[in-house]
Amino acid sequence: MTQKSMIVLFCLLFGAAAGACGDAAALEAALAEAPDPEGDEDAFPSNPHGPYGFDVAENMARFAFDDTPVDEDGLPAYGNAFVTQGYIYPFGFLIHHAGTNEDGSPAHPEMVIGLWTCRGHFVGRGAQTTTGPWVITTQFYDFFDTPGYDEDKASGRHNLVSEGYEIADVDKPVRRVITGASGGAREAGRDLSQQLLGFNESGGVDLRMVIPQGFPPIIPYGDLPSDSVARQDQARCFFDLADGLVCPNE
Repeated sequence: MTQKSMIVLFCLLFGAAAGACGDAAALEAALAEAPDPEGDEDAFPSNPHGPYGFDVAENMARFAFDDTPVDEDGLPAYGNAFVTQGYIYPFGFLIHHAGTNEDGSPAHPEMVIGLWTCRGHFVGRGAQTTTGPWVITTQFYDFFDTPGYDEDKASGRHNLVSEGYEIADVDKPVRRVITGASGGAREAGRDLSQQLLGFNESGGVDLRMVIPQGFPPIIPYGDLPSDSVARQDQARCFFDLADGLVCPNE
């Protein structure tokens, strides 16, 4: 990832135009080639002990960082604290769909299945980091009982919390520790994998999360709008910590 790619993340804060970036072509091809899974078509996956995944689209309008320390460009430097928020979408949704509009609002509010809140500190070379850890964060995932976003909506019952590094490398999974869970998410295991997909229309990050020892989906795919996720995006793909995203042929 180039330094320019990292600066795109903060472009809205300084009045520049934000755009979608980050090449997920390889990931898209892998999912497109995966066959339609057999079995229950209403859930991904239905096995509470199997993997469970979801996507996150950051709303860059909700990103705020401290006045200091910053580098010569005014971007956060090592040690700078920040907080940000975004939208949780079903697994695979962000491959073929935008998660946010340019102003940070959800591009598909009917498909939002939860809210994501992240706080932490910049490490490495701060916002100038091009590879390896660039922030260390606590992430809070609040899953809804029913799909659909509005400003005042929150669950407060089905929650996950994770801690760990986030890396600047696109399409490279990194492990995070699950430190707590509540409600329908209590069967989650001890860790999850995070993958940076790129950047969205608001300038924020797009992420994919996979929990190897998952939990029953709080909102099954069958309960989402009928024109939601294409069947190829519901392939039973999973993260292998050595090989990354794997979509086995059935």
